[in-house]
Amino acid sequence: MYIKKGLTKGNLEALYIMAFRLYEAERTLDALHCFKLMALLNALDKRAWFGCAACFEILKRYGAAIGCYEAASAIDINDLIPLLRIFHCYLESNQKNQALLALDNAIEAAEKHGHLYSELKEHAINMKNILGK
Repeated sequence: MYIKKGLTKGNLEALYIMAFRLYEAERTLDALHCFKLMALLNALDKRAWFGCAACFEILKRYGAAIGCYEAASAIDINDLIPLLRIFHCYLESNQKNQALLALDNAIEAAEKHGHLYSELKEHAINMKNILGK
């Protein structure tokens, strides 16, 4: 984990707690600034990228949200939730073909994890069937 000189894990944890509380309080822009700072200070903190993505999604900045969800997914390839959030962002921005591709990615990733993600896979397949009509 890379942390800027002089910062501790405790400092970053406190920043995360503050960002998350701002997010819960629906202070989206303030939360976004904190999550961005977290990502700047530790680019490998998945929570920072996921937090940025969630804020961007609330702000309907779907392209930025997708990029942040992709970063979160690259950091932890075993977490398939960012892949579904990417699907939702494409869907909300009326990019049906991209949304279907995102579902394919989620299904493929779920298949690699076996029964662990069977519900997620089933959900993705159902969504794909609905969209495909």
